[in-house]
Amino acid sequence: MQTPVDRLWARALSRLQRTDSPRFSFAEVRELGLEPDELIGGGEFTYAGFDAVPADCECGVVPAFDFQTRSAEGLVGLACAGSPSCAREWQWVRRDEHEHLRTDARAVFAAIAGANALQPLSAAVPAPFIPIGRLLRRGLEIAVVWCPVGGQMLQVLGRGLAASIRQPVVIVIPSPAATERTDGFEVVALPAETTRIGLLAGVERLTPNYRERVLEDPTLDLDYVRVRFATRPGDRHVLEINGHDFGGFRKSDVKVLRMLLLAAARKNGANDGWIDKSRLRDGDDKDRALERMREELVAYDVPGLSEGERKALVRAHKGQLRFGVPPENIDIDASIASLEFIAPTTTATKAGAKTRATPKQQDGLRNAGVLLRDCARLGIYDAR
Repeated sequence: MQTPVDRLWARALSRLQRTDSPRFSFAEVRELGLEPDELIGGGEFTYAGFDAVPADCECGVVPAFDFQTRSAEGLVGLACAGSPSCAREWQWVRRDEHEHLRTDARAVFAAIAGANALQPLSAAVPAPFIPIGRLLRRGLEIAVVWCPVGGQMLQVLGRGLAASIRQPVVIVIPSPAATERTDGFEVVALPAETTRIGLLAGVERLTPNYRERVLEDPTLDLDYVRVRFATRPGDRHVLEINGHDFGGFRKSDVKVLRMLLLAAARKNGANDGWIDKSRLRDGDDKDRALERMREELVAYDVPGLSEGERKALVRAHKGQLRFGVPPENIDIDASIASLEFIAPTTTATKAGAKTRATPKQQDGLRNAGVLLRDCARLGIYDAR
């Protein structure tokens, strides 16, 4: 869910389609639940003044203003200041609808860098380009830049930029354009009302054989996959893969918690999400947790993903495991906080009565408890 600040920057990003200096009225900012003075104080916005003219005025001169008479009502008076005047009476407008603040492209792109997994771009880029960031994807270091220029000139500028900085480039432009691919760079358009730029489309065109290569290299990510974890208390766990309600991991607390631990480590853990396989709490002498997780992943279909790609959602390398999608593609729903487990000495029958758990069930419940606490320590939710 977008915060008020996210919504503000999403609007600012989409307004770069029309202007290099997106403007917001004080009224619009307050409707988002924010305060203009606080935004200006933060340094990313500046005061853009009061901008209004009397209705039907054709004199083309700066109008006369009355900021005092009805200030308690939040109104400002406007009158034609021409000589002779085309409108003699004061017209009253809401001040917050005509008082503005503004930002610029550099501030907008700095604000949305985190949402797009972008790091600072050290390479110098010439005008009219503005650096957005550096994207580490698919074994590449990709420069992401903004360019308000389109058409044939963009082709010339893009080729020159790619040659000068000697690395792959994705150029973000104001609006979609029928641009042929040119060696070294790709083009994507600004999104509408979101802070996430569709950079993956450009990256995919730069790496046309990636879906085969990702299966061979366990250090690479399935960055075209998005996952969401949730739970329905008393019913089942939910794992969505690319929006599809996946059939696995629905009833087993231990199985879903193993996946959740990997996801939590990828989002908030150290070592880029790699953890020792012993943390999966397998309790099996043959250490088959990875095998069981992958068996569950291939047992159910996901539209558009092969069996090999589903198995690759859990990567294994040198005795360590990692969730196979990047952190920004992992969503942990707030409902996960409601995860609860039966005390490790009892289990419930279908009729609701409690009987003593078997030793195997007790081991499973203890493992689930440890996994739950490990997930909580990674900051995903509060442990119960």
